[in-house]
Parts: sequence; structure tokens; C-alpha cells
Amino acid sequence: MTNLFRIIEESVREISPAVSNRKVTEAHYILSEALQELTGKDAGPNFHSWAVWGSKKAGVTIRQEDLDSALKNATVVSGIVGFVVGLLAAFVVIYFFIETSVLVTVGLILLGGAIGAFTGALAGRVIARYSRREAARLILEGNRTVLEDIGGKTARFVADFDDRDFNAGKLDEFYKNFTAGKTANGGQNLLREAFTAYTQAALANQLDAKRQWTCFGNCLAILHEHIRLQPYISKSLPFIIRRCVTQRMMTFDVGEISLSVAREFSEADENYAVVELNEAQKKQLIDLMKLECCAENINSASLFDETKSFAADNWTQIEQRMRYVWKLFTRFHLEPQVRSKPF
Repeated sequence: MTNLFRIIEESVREISPAVSNRKVTEAHYILSEALQELTGKDAGPNFHSWAVWGSKKAGVTIRQEDLDSALKNATVVSGIVGFVVGLLAAFVVIYFFIETSVLVTVGLILLGGAIGAFTGALAGRVIARYSRREAARLILEGNRTVLEDIGGKTARFVADFDDRDFNAGKLDEFYKNFTAGKTANGGQNLLREAFTAYTQAALANQLDAKRQWTCFGNCLAILHEHIRLQPYISKSLPFIIRRCVTQRMMTFDVGEISLSVAREFSEADENYAVVELNEAQKKQLIDLMKLECCAENINSASLFDETKSFAADNWTQIEQRMRYVWKLFTRFHLEPQVRSKPF
């Protein structure tokens, strides 16, 4: 059997950021296939199947391939803001301190706007360059963290139950290796719940049940991951550009399917077979999210509200990420391209 532990270690210890990212992406694919052997070939994609595409997208920033786009967006947005600020500043100065003709006043106000636009554009480019370098570092660190954390448990799960003997004693021994506590505090309660769901998928005799349990496990694992990655995501998206980056740059591919977190799925995507979580599973996800996160900052009522848009406008908000990703997981669970090779 493939040594999954060695593959994980080599991926996260690789010095070259670009090579490390590629190895992490490939490791997720190998882990996906290995976990699939236990849950069932027709059970649908697991967490690592989806992580393949998240890691591949992360490589774009790690290799700085999105720098030109970031510079362009930052220049335009910051230039517009600077222009408006320059106009207002010039108007205030002239109105209170300078007496002159209307023509000169208009000219000075426009000059102030031009100076503001130029200064804003330059500042935007500086911020964009710095933020993209910092984002590359943080995203690689987060990418490695996810592989070590969740991938390590998957490798142990596969090694312990390759004989498909899920007796109570072996399960108890497996779950002893999970650190108790909330994810934000270094605990793995959520991750334990995810592997409990994968175990149910492996044991289920009905195909629909296998798929539903697998999808539920994915939703639990991604919640654990995104709580762990919250500091990385917040730091990699400075406040001034969060909405701009979310709406303009956060596109990704799943096989040959192109998606964006800032827009809902197209009509063509509606044709994909959907795996729906049951009401008990939805309630458990909401309850766990409230327990694991600061409930006062989470609009949990919108997470599964079909009357509301699931598109995100600020990716630093975890409820927006979960609303989008959980919808993505259920909508595309039976899409074969999710399990396709990334390279």
C-alpha cells in the first residue's frame, strides 16, 4: 500500500513553494482515492477530492500568477477612491481658505482630484504587491497545515481500516488520536465528527445513504478546515481590498467547470444531480458552527436558506464561505469531474 504518511511529509517539507504546492495537490488526490476505497467508489467525492481544486487554485497565488490582475484591480479601485478624496479635500480647502474665481476654483478642485487619483493608484499598487506576497506565504502555510491536519487523519483512517473491519474497539482506538476541544483552540472535535460520518458511509448498504453521509462528512471537514484557516484568510485579504478580491479574483476550476464564489451557479450547473443533506444533518452543522464560532458574529439562519443568495461578497466572513461551499458540495456531489486528476 502507498505510504500516505511519507507522501504528506514530503509535500509539507518541500522547500520550493511552487513544488510544495504541486505535491500537496497531488497528495490530496492520492488521499482522495485511498479514502474512496473505504467509503465506496460510488459514494461520491470526499474532502480530499475537493481539496485538490482548492490547493490547485492556491498555487496561482503561491506562484504569483495573479499579481498582474491584482495590480490592475488595485490601481483602478484605489485611483477612483483617491480621485474622490482629492476632489473633496480640494473643495474643503478652497471653500474655507481661498477666495478665487469660479473657473480657478473648478480647476483647482479637478487638480486635487487628479493628484488624489495618482497618489491613490500608486498606494494601491504598493498595497497589492505587498498583499500578494504576504498572501502567497500565508496560503502556502495554510495549504500545508490542512494536509498535515486532515490528511494525517485520513492516512491513519485508511491504514487502520484497510481491512474494512470497523469494530468498536478499533474505532475507539482510532478516535483516541483526536485532540478534544474546539478547532479554534487546536481541538479536533469537528474532524472527529467528519470521520464518524465517513465511517457511516463505509458501513451503509444503501447507495443514497453512502452519498449523503459522505457529503455530510465533507461539510464537517471543510468547517473544521475553514475555522483553522480563518487567521490566514483574514491576514491574506487586507480590509481595504477584501470585497474587491472576493468579487473580481476568487474564481476557481473543478475539472473543466469554471466557478466564482461571487456568483451563483449558472443554469447549466442546475443539471447536475444534487445530494441533499437531511434536516437533522443541517441542524447539526448549524449547531456545531454556533458552538465552534462566536455565535453573535454568525448569521446562521442564512446558511441553508434557499430564498437567499449563496454568492459571497466578503470571503473573510466564515458564514459566507460555508454558505457557498456547503451549497457547492451538495450541488456537485455526483459530478465526475470533482474526482478527476488535477494535472
